[in-house]
Amino acid sequence: MFPDVHNFFRAALSCNVIQGYGQTESIASGSIQTTDDVSTGNIGIPSPGIDIRLRSIPEMGYVATNPDCPRGEMMIRSKGLFSGYYKAPEKTAETMDGEWLAT
Repeated sequence: MFPDVHNFFRAALSCNVIQGYGQTESIASGSIQTTDDVSTGNIGIPSPGIDIRLRSIPEMGYVATNPDCPRGEMMIRSKGLFSGYYKAPEKTAETMDGEWLAT
């Protein structure tokens, strides 16, 4: 969510609005802001039981090991990940890198 939209919802609803990130394959919540985090432009910390890492994508200029600005594809690992797409093992193989889910 863009910071101006985030702040608009906070003002309009007169409450703290938090952000997070997840998808169905990762049991919805990969990360979420804590309730006392009033910053904008971030998706918070990993949810309990979730491991997150960045995978470099050199062809896009994303280098996870860049000390100034690490960038990459977010990978999620958890015991609660999906077991695969129904009757689509090739799609499952595209999405998974070992035990890590490519987001």
